[in-house]
Amino acid sequence: MIIVPTNHRIDLSSPQETAVSISRVALRASLLERRQAMTAREHEARNAQMTGELLDWLRQNIPTDGGIALYHAFKGEPDLNGLANAWRAQGGTVLLPIVREKNAPLVFARDDGVEPLIKGAYGILEPRCVPDEWIVAPTQIHAMIIPCVGFTRDGCRLGYGGGYYDRTLAHWQAQGWGLPTLIGVAHKEGQVDFVPEAHDMAMDLICAV
Repeated sequence: MIIVPTNHRIDLSSPQETAVSISRVALRASLLERRQAMTAREHEARNAQMTGELLDWLRQNIPTDGGIALYHAFKGEPDLNGLANAWRAQGGTVLLPIVREKNAPLVFARDDGVEPLIKGAYGILEPRCVPDEWIVAPTQIHAMIIPCVGFTRDGCRLGYGGGYYDRTLAHWQAQGWGLPTLIGVAHKEGQVDFVPEAHDMAMDLICAV
């Protein structure tokens, strides 16, 4: 199921009370617990459905040889390895995020599906990337698929709280680079209500199954 956000005009100008941040922490913990309680069979079925939905959308909306930024599944996130394989097979480029510094923007490097990944920050697998020439420019990314712990009907994303994606996208905007299509992915139970904060970036689409 693709949910298209209907309202990006959210007033984020006023700082939220501390209670809102506390409620987000509790909401995040509850959603993560629910997600990790799913059975392997449930995960497998949902991963297959989401892969199909996303592949259909990507093939209709971006070049078949275009670049898509994915992620390596972590803590019960939808596993889109099948999407990565299918996209590479048709000549497209798959990119994965790398945390080079804490609280700094992410960088993205190619994942050819052959070279082994290494454990990076927070224990998440990422490309073994050192030379700057391995880094892909944001302008070469046509779509960015971002995992969500939770999401609102308006397309606001609840992440893990580290702010890496929001920080990265804000940095790209500050550099004058156009943003790729932002697609949040989540389990359908992740649709919740919460008050967005000033730094929250709304997704263009949410894919939830």
